[in-house]
Amino acid sequence: MKRSAYIEFESYLRDFDYRFLLALDLANKGVDVFFGFVYYFNKFSTFGPLGSLYYAKDCTPEKLNDIRTRKSRGFKNIVLDEEANSVYQMTPKYLNYRYNKFTIDYIDYSIFGTRYEFEKVTLKYNCDKKSIKCMNPRFTLYKDFDLYKKSSEKVKKKYGSFILFPLSGSLEHVLGYEGRQKEIEGINILLEKHMDKSLNNDDFFDQYIAYEQMNIKLLNLIPLVAREFPNIKFVIRVHPSDANKNPESFLKDHPKNVIFDRSGNITPYILASDFIIHTNCTSGFDAFCAGKETINFVDKEIKIPEEYSDCISQSFGHQVNDLSSLKNAIKLILKSKNNDNKLIYNRKNDEIFSHGNNFSYLADFLYRVHSENIENGNQTYAEKLRTFLYQSWARFKLLKRQDSILNHVNTLLPNIDKKYHENIDISLVHDGVVRIEQKRKN
Repeated sequence: MKRSAYIEFESYLRDFDYRFLLALDLANKGVDVFFGFVYYFNKFSTFGPLGSLYYAKDCTPEKLNDIRTRKSRGFKNIVLDEEANSVYQMTPKYLNYRYNKFTIDYIDYSIFGTRYEFEKVTLKYNCDKKSIKCMNPRFTLYKDFDLYKKSSEKVKKKYGSFILFPLSGSLEHVLGYEGRQKEIEGINILLEKHMDKSLNNDDFFDQYIAYEQMNIKLLNLIPLVAREFPNIKFVIRVHPSDANKNPESFLKDHPKNVIFDRSGNITPYILASDFIIHTNCTSGFDAFCAGKETINFVDKEIKIPEEYSDCISQSFGHQVNDLSSLKNAIKLILKSKNNDNKLIYNRKNDEIFSHGNNFSYLADFLYRVHSENIENGNQTYAEKLRTFLYQSWARFKLLKRQDSILNHVNTLLPNIDKKYHENIDISLVHDGVVRIEQKRKN
C-alpha cells in the first residue's frame, strides 16, 4: 500500500471544484487520495494513514502536530493559497492564523499568485526563503478544464452583455461583531502563547469597518454609473458570508439595469462578464487571471490602518477613487474593448505566474513532491493494520449513507470530461471525507 496524499477544501463554493480536479488527476497517476472538508478532515487525519499533505489557506495551530509529524518523517508539505490577494487586507490575522509563525518552519513549498506576496510573508518572520511557485492555482484549473463552460453560457444567455460587481466582503459578516470579537480573542491567546504579542483590536475593527464602508460607497455609486450607461447591465454579486444584512437596503432606488444576484458559484459570472468592478476583491484577481479587464475602487477619504492598507489589487487593473474616475475607466475599457488592450500590472520587480498558469504544471508538481514522499518508504505493518481497521469501521458506519460531499461530487462529475474519472472509484470513508483511487482490476 503506497502512502496517501491528502487534499482538503474549505467551502463548497469554489475551492471544492479545483481541489477535486487536482485529486482526480493525482488518482489517475496512481496516487491514493483522501479528499475532505477541512473541519472534518482535521479529525480524520488523526486516524488516517500518514502521507503527503497539500493543504488549504488555513494553516491553523490545530494542524501543527500533523504537519510536524509529517515533517519529522521526512515528508514535504505544500501550501496552496488561492486567496493570496487578500494578504494585505488582513495582514496580522493572515500571518498568524492562515500561513503563520507556528507552521512556517514545516512548510517546504508555497504557491502564491505573485512572488511579492510570498516575500512579504517571509519578511515578517525574518526567515529563509522557501521554495515558491507563482500562479493562481484556482483559476488555473477553471480555465484548463472548461469546468464552467455550460454554466457561463447560461449566465451569458440570461444577462447578455454585463459588468460584474462582486461585493468583496460582507456588509455585516455572518459572525457579527460579537463573533469577530471572540475570533480575535482566540487568535490573541495563540499569539501570546507562541509569539509574545497580540493583535491591535482597534486597528482590526477599524479596517473591518473601513472595508465595509468602501463596499457601501461603491454600491451606492453603481446606480449613478448605470444611469449613464443604460444599455449595459450591472450585476451585483452578494458575498456568501453576507447573511445578516440585505445589500439592496443600502440603495433607496436603482435603475432596472442594476441587478442583484445570489445564485451559486461566482466563477461562471466572472467568465461571462465583460469586465469587473471591485474593491480589493479576490474575485478581481481571478478575473485578472482569466484575462478580464478590472477596475479597482479605493476611496482615499476612507482611512484604513496602515498595516491593512496594502493590497495586490492595487497593482493590477484600472485604479479609481471616485465617481468621475470610475466613469472614465468604464469608458476607456468600452472604447478599447475590440482592441488589443494589454492588462495592467504595476508591481515593480515582481514575478506573476512565473511558472506558467496551467493545470498540468501544478498537477505534475504535486505528483513529483508526492513521489519524493513515497521514497520515505511504504507504510509500516502497524500503520497498515490501523488504516485497515479504521477504514473498515468507518465504511461499516457509513454503509448506505449519503454525505453532502458525495452530493457535490455527483453534481460536479457530469461537467468533467469522462476520461478523467471513468477509471476512478470514489467512496465515503468519514464524515465529509472521500477516498479517490484507481479502480481495482479483477
